[in-house]
Amino acid sequence: MMKTVKKIMALVLMLSMVLSVASINVWATEGTPLFLGSGTEADPYLISTSADLIALANETNKPAADTEYEDKYYKITQDINMSGVTGFYGIGRKESVTTSEGTTTYGYTSANTNFKGTIDGDGHIISDLTIDRTNNTGANGIAALVVWPSGATIKNLGMYNVTSKGGSGSNSHVGAFAGRGKVTIENCFLKGTVTLTAQKTSYKTGGFIAAYDSGSVVKNSYILPNGIAIASMNGSGKTITYTNVYWKANASSMPSGSTNVFSIQSGRYWATDASYETKTVDVTSLSAFATASNGAFEADIYEINNDYPVLAWENDFLSGGSGTEADPYLLATAEDLVTLSELTNKNTDAYNAFDSAYYKLTADIDMAGIEGFLGISPMRNEETGAFSNTGSFKGVLDGNYHTISNMTANASNAAGYSALVPYAGGCTIKNLGLINPVLTGDTRAGFACCRMGGATIDGCFVKGLAYISSSETQYAFTAYKNANIRITNSYCTDNGIGAYQGDSGTLAAEISNVFTWNGGISTYANVYNNNLNSVDDNRSVEKTNAFIAASNGAFEKPNGVDSTKPVLWWENTGVYMEMDHAEQAVSLENRQHIIPNGVLIVAAYTSAEEMQEVVYFKNLSELSIGEYDTVTVNYDLADGATRYKAFVWSSLDELVPLCASEAYPPAA
Repeated sequence: MMKTVKKIMALVLMLSMVLSVASINVWATEGTPLFLGSGTEADPYLISTSADLIALANETNKPAADTEYEDKYYKITQDINMSGVTGFYGIGRKESVTTSEGTTTYGYTSANTNFKGTIDGDGHIISDLTIDRTNNTGANGIAALVVWPSGATIKNLGMYNVTSKGGSGSNSHVGAFAGRGKVTIENCFLKGTVTLTAQKTSYKTGGFIAAYDSGSVVKNSYILPNGIAIASMNGSGKTITYTNVYWKANASSMPSGSTNVFSIQSGRYWATDASYETKTVDVTSLSAFATASNGAFEADIYEINNDYPVLAWENDFLSGGSGTEADPYLLATAEDLVTLSELTNKNTDAYNAFDSAYYKLTADIDMAGIEGFLGISPMRNEETGAFSNTGSFKGVLDGNYHTISNMTANASNAAGYSALVPYAGGCTIKNLGLINPVLTGDTRAGFACCRMGGATIDGCFVKGLAYISSSETQYAFTAYKNANIRITNSYCTDNGIGAYQGDSGTLAAEISNVFTWNGGISTYANVYNNNLNSVDDNRSVEKTNAFIAASNGAFEKPNGVDSTKPVLWWENTGVYMEMDHAEQAVSLENRQHIIPNGVLIVAAYTSAEEMQEVVYFKNLSELSIGEYDTVTVNYDLADGATRYKAFVWSSLDELVPLCASEAYPPAA
């Protein structure tokens, strides 16, 4: 058996390598990758660490004859903190280097030898960057992230806390983003403590560009530290364009063609008719600025800029999406859940949209070690800590067949509700599992505590539910006088935990296809309950099988094995089938076999255990199967095969059939 599994694993690995499109590695020296990617617009070099930034700076500090990295595309894949990093002197600096073989003079020779590539921050931040070139006495002591741009582009990048010090030689200009040359700055910001130090008053300083050449552009960008200019002119007659820009410094002169530019300190607004208008600098006028930016800026709904407009990508605090049914907000990490809790804990117009938006998990989330989580729509007063029912969650939370584990929801206040969704008001929670939640406070709920009334919970489970402090009866799904509650296709495995608490039969509730261990069920259909004195109070295999059969595919035996505890269909992530050798097709029924983003493999065998070859390989997500659809896929017969076996993996990362074991094949 295990030899068979290993053979399948080997073939899966080969297939995955053939079918996937991998990034190309660039090699600094033989056997040592420098950057992932190929440097094209479609497949940029990836910059992920401070070491990557230093490597890029070193590779672009080369003689004119060595320009391999000067015109390539780069993308930053995560926030990079440069605290404590020394030895970063800027990208494309062209600085003379002395080695044991002698001195190589790189130096600025022409625009064609300087950096003209594209750096895409992809919505990330470089923080605590120090560039110290005070020891440079030559003609190129410029200090900036990109020293010598020649038509370069820097976009979608934030810089926070920058110290930049120039040299003492001629033209030692000092900037944060760019030094001297032609550059486009787009969708960028400069925040925090920023110090730009030039050693002579004749040297230029600028937050985005220290000394610009003609054709430079700054658009959809801003600078918050007080007194830092956007850019300075490099000689007379140079041209630059500003569009959708604000900064906290005096506006003296504005380049021709600039539009929607706001100097906060002076309160002057550059109008579209190429004239200054003096405006009052307040939230209202800055909101008008954001509106005029055509979507580049948005209101500061997360209060990260003290109500000054933020770039649109700064409001993307979650892992993606826009909150609509077609494009839900994506939740991939514990941090996403904490952020969602904060967003829905504000009853203001700017935040109300989050209460009724669509959300979808894209991965299993472990909340271990996360303290202070209040749940989604906790409605807790941030100043007093007291809870209120002034708002509720009315959105859709789609677990997307994932789980949230080790969640601690703390509601120690006597008026508090401890749950994933403490206050629900017509919300839907579906296809989600809670594992080992710890709920503390004066109430009891696993998913939703619906005092506001109305919640649908479908395709969900609670396992390992624990309560540290609760003065009332414990319930897995909803609690405290729930109106219009609908719980379907769900279960809780913990002894003594009921499904929901009603209100003396006066409030409507629909309970169907529910497996639980305690009371609290009044009107229901196909409810398997250990402690109810009803026809379903027996945990025998026969009763379990009857419950499964009546659930219309919602529940199954775990991987086809008899059990007194049924599982939801989507928990059966491994499928094993054996077909007669004459068959040339395998049929999958979604409710039983289809795994979101799963992989199907059909293997030919020459005996019961000896695999011959894989004759079919398919990513199930490509089949576009509906929830109740059945699909048939065909495969070619292999010479000499006596039988075929089909395996379904949850993904290519799962290299062992999830239902395979020493007891192989599984019991029917």
